[in-house]
Formats: sequence, structure tokens, C-alpha cells
Amino acid sequence: MPMAIFIILVLGGMALTIARYTSQASTASFQEIMNVQAFYAAESGAQYGMNQLFYDETQAMTQALALANCAALVSPPTFSGAGLQNCTATVSCNSTLVSGVRYFSIESVGQCGVGSPYSALRTLNVSSFVE
Repeated sequence: MPMAIFIILVLGGMALTIARYTSQASTASFQEIMNVQAFYAAESGAQYGMNQLFYDETQAMTQALALANCAALVSPPTFSGAGLQNCTATVSCNSTLVSGVRYFSIESVGQCGVGSPYSALRTLNVSSFVE
């Protein structure tokens, strides 16, 4: 009888350990997916910002035009694809003039999911200049 109780307790402890490990592995896997999605949301936001900053099909790019585009960069991109449907990106632009060269910095913050541990936040900074 004592041997049977011992075996039941040991097997029960092992079952509990395996269940806990499986749960932690599942949560870690989900968090990794959210981290990747947040990174791609931030990257997409940075690409959006650079496009809004430097692309104008009606006229040649100048420091003044890029500066105006930087100041006007307020609308964040929206994601409608299946991979980023629960994600947002907040994009901001700053400029600095150094020795006659205008430097621009785009910051994009990608966020996916709601509530911890089911959300992730990633920030990307991209810099460029116009001579």
C-alpha cells in the first residue's frame, strides 16, 4: 500500500509538471508570434512614414517640401491584411538642420494584441537626409 501511494504521488507530480511546462510553452509561443507581428507593424509604419516624407509625384524633392511633409505626417497607416489585422502603428517625424543638411527621423511604434501577456510593442527609428 505505501508503495502504491508513493507511485501515485510521483506520477501525479510528474503530470502536474508536464501540464505546467506545456502551458508555459504555449504562452511563450503565442508571445513570440505577437512580437513578430508588432515588429512588422512598426516596420510597415516606418515605410509608410518614409513614403509620406519623400514621395511626391508632382514635384522634385527639396528640403522645404520634405520639411512640410514631415510636419504634415499625422495619419497612421491602417492594416487590413490577415497578418496585421489586430495591430496598429503610430508614426511620428522629427527634423534637424545640421550644417545646411536637413536630417529626418521617423519613429514608428507597432502594437499588436490587447492586455498582458497577449500584447506586444515594438519601436523602430529610421533616419534619412535631404541635401
